[in-house]
Amino acid sequence: MALFNHVVTWLRKNRVLLSGVSVLARQVSEARTAAERRLYEAVTRAAPLTCDTEA
Repeated sequence: MALFNHVVTWLRKNRVLLSGVSVLARQVSEARTAAERRLYEAVTRAAPLTCDTEA
């Protein structure tokens, strides 16, 4: 919800024509999902291929 509110505030300050609430909510959700996917992919590339669980 905080991200959505931030987007609406930014759009108003920059005098951008606002879309409907459902459109904005969907776009924020899609952007967040894409960012999470990129983060997950970056972490999996950086992680070692094998894990040694024995101490």
